[in-house]
Amino acid sequence: ADPWYSGEFQACYEDIVEGCEGFWKKVKME
Repeated sequence: ADPWYSGEFQACYEDIVEGCEGFWKKVKME
């Protein structure tokens, strides 16, 4: 398995998703 997809990439992707969700929640609250 390519570590880019199975390892670091997955963790990075999850951080990005969480960041986007937090950003949109903040935008909607304002």
